[in-house]
Amino acid sequence: MKKTYLLRHGMAVLLAVFCGQIMAQTLQLGSNWYGIDHERGLIVSNQDTYLLNLIHSEGVNVLLLDDSEYQFTIPPDTLLVGYPYTVNRGGKQYVFYFTELPLIHIDMEAEMDIDERRPARFRMTETNGNEVNSNAGLNYRGAFSLIFPKKSMRLEFWLDPEGSKTRNIKLLDLRSDDDWILLAQYNEPLRIRNRSCHELWGEVHTPHYAAQQPDALPGSRGRHVEIFRNGSYMGVYLLTERIDRKQLKINHWEGGSDAYGELHKAKEWGSGTVSFRFLPFYNNQSRWFDGYQKKYPREEEHTDWSDFFDMKAFVMQTEDSLFTYEINSNFHTGNAVDYFLFLNFLRAEDNTGKNIFVARTQQGAPYFYVPWDLDAVLGYNYDGTVLEETEDILTNGLYDRFLDACEEHEFASLVQERWFALREGVFHTDSMMTRLQRHHNSLYSNGVYHREEMAWPEYSYNPDVLQYTRAWLEERVAYLDGFIAELCEQAASVERRESHGFRLYPNPTNGALGVFHFGAGDYSDYQLRDIFGRLVKEGRLNLHTTFIQLDDLIPGTYLFTVDGDPSTTQKVVRF
Repeated sequence: MKKTYLLRHGMAVLLAVFCGQIMAQTLQLGSNWYGIDHERGLIVSNQDTYLLNLIHSEGVNVLLLDDSEYQFTIPPDTLLVGYPYTVNRGGKQYVFYFTELPLIHIDMEAEMDIDERRPARFRMTETNGNEVNSNAGLNYRGAFSLIFPKKSMRLEFWLDPEGSKTRNIKLLDLRSDDDWILLAQYNEPLRIRNRSCHELWGEVHTPHYAAQQPDALPGSRGRHVEIFRNGSYMGVYLLTERIDRKQLKINHWEGGSDAYGELHKAKEWGSGTVSFRFLPFYNNQSRWFDGYQKKYPREEEHTDWSDFFDMKAFVMQTEDSLFTYEINSNFHTGNAVDYFLFLNFLRAEDNTGKNIFVARTQQGAPYFYVPWDLDAVLGYNYDGTVLEETEDILTNGLYDRFLDACEEHEFASLVQERWFALREGVFHTDSMMTRLQRHHNSLYSNGVYHREEMAWPEYSYNPDVLQYTRAWLEERVAYLDGFIAELCEQAASVERRESHGFRLYPNPTNGALGVFHFGAGDYSDYQLRDIFGRLVKEGRLNLHTTFIQLDDLIPGTYLFTVDGDPSTTQKVVRF
């Protein structure tokens, strides 16, 4: 493998040395294996230090980049990953790092937008010499996270600069696809929760149809990368696969066939449908149904909410005896068990209804959960603040029905058997902490946390987060051990949270925005901000319906919240 490194991305260095163009103690890097942020005084390279140390066995004193010389303040004998070297050029001081993480360069002329993908050139290099170059389109993504200075991005690979057609590209050890997500992780103190928890779900749950679709994955996978955009260092991101038909291996829509699968994303709390607590009528002319967005079949293929509605109605309205007998043909019980335990192990309060996909492989098959957006977990809130609560049970209307039928349905015994089996493995405190520590150590040893502090001055690396997480997790699992051991006896004590919230309509809007406000039992205040977090409107909501005039706002995307609660954030598009 090391010989391959020499042949591939070390060729430029070897030729330079052998041709006598560069002295033995001058370090020249492959042109695509570094980035320079002149404003921050930062240089990052992911070229293989093993190869470079073979070539420069006597050490180096000069770094040659872009035909400019950078003098090492203290010439190193050996080049190390994650060490902050100081180099100088023309009186300006730079910090120079080697990293083993993939480096991504994004170059684009247009400003990044929320709704419209803007053209860019994408380049990614790996330490092993692999390189990807492509046209691409990017836009910001997210809802509440858009208020953070470091924003997540959606990435689409294009065949041409105009994006007339997309192209699939395999990235790292992930799948080949044209559509990717770059998560900023700004509200994650150590930038490891999303990756660790999605990885955990992949070990907890096996799709119930895996025998028929052995390549089906239960969720998303992600890998840490570092990004330069237009020469500016943006820090560490999590490159993730999207949850879609391809990932889950659900059946294609084939024009009239009843074998197609479905995929719905719970993007908003809505009036309670996502949490099985309220059931309004649906409209097959719309891709939205009270907080859900239909992701598959695609809009140009088919839109039909009837079966999905019937499943929701079955859970919420069926008599206990029929629920017990037929629930598994409507919603897969094994998946429900795994997700209930996963939800409560992490205490993922923002994932009881919202931030979940609901899918099924084909018509007539049971629906099942796929988790998404696992940042508000393990003792932290969605805004990155500490949430110390450990002694409660997270449910929704589906799980309330299971708990209500505790003596009659096998759910309780399945939960108990599964929980104590997982506690011997991936739900053991040591196992989870080892997972978190492994990802933390990888970022730390590559010098990522120092570079995050350079890129985002509001960020401060705090290794005590791991100690807090262990203490929190030990308290959490101790409580869950006791609760689950006596599940049916404890079920009646579980808090049943009433449905309340609001619905925005029409959205997008070119004038007035209606806010249907329900269930809170009191008046509330609203705030409307632009994507930079600036307050543009605020006021009081009526108990039922309020109309807000947006005529004075310029077209664009805005963020609507109620009572300053970030969990209520919804996007409003003014056109």
